[in-house]
Amino acid sequence: MSKTTSYLICLLLPFFAASCSIPSSLVEVPMMQQKGDAMVSAGFSYPLGVCVSGAYSPVNHLALQADAEFSFYTPTDVSVYPFNTHLSLGYYHKFGQHWVLENYYGGGYGQKNTHLTVEPYPYRSGFNANAFTQINFGAVNLKGNGEVGIAFKAAYYYYDSPITYALFNTNREITGTYSCPTTGHSIVLTPVFFFRFGWEHIRLGLQVNGNHNLTLSGSPDTQYPFNVILSVMYRF
Repeated sequence: MSKTTSYLICLLLPFFAASCSIPSSLVEVPMMQQKGDAMVSAGFSYPLGVCVSGAYSPVNHLALQADAEFSFYTPTDVSVYPFNTHLSLGYYHKFGQHWVLENYYGGGYGQKNTHLTVEPYPYRSGFNANAFTQINFGAVNLKGNGEVGIAFKAAYYYYDSPITYALFNTNREITGTYSCPTTGHSIVLTPVFFFRFGWEHIRLGLQVNGNHNLTLSGSPDTQYPFNVILSVMYRF
């Protein structure tokens, strides 16, 4: 292995590890107000990718929520193919004309396949499963159809993403592979600030998520310190 190749591996392996261990940034704040409320949202999440979500209230004070996230985070010489999904059930209550409190409980699943395109061509394929609770509090029906508030999400994550390496002979020809099992547990704490404004049915939104990862076991998992999401929401 040349010095240049060794340098590239040292440089890229942190990105390679991060691309597989980064928990989802999915935190949707629907702000349900009454029976029959429904919304769909789509946005761009920096630095992870794009996210879509929807929520519906079949009866007063009860809401269902589903989210999905697709990443196109691709550092040089690394190919990443991840997705994450969440499903949750929550209680909400509206205080007066403007204030809404929500509390959701749910779980999610994600999968990431990552390739490093320099020797020894490591390949990482794995999944994460999680359970979470989330509290949202904010003001709605403000001037300009504005909505503003905060949220806090606490999630437990389990990771299983073995790393596979190529084996070479003396002629640098690939002769096989070997794998290293990699599992871990962590808790991710996510405080959120959001602001939306717009028209009767359409809202433009800005959301900032802070992320703090508490590794419980296994290798330390990389977590971006924040995410910024620009979104468009449609309220039915």
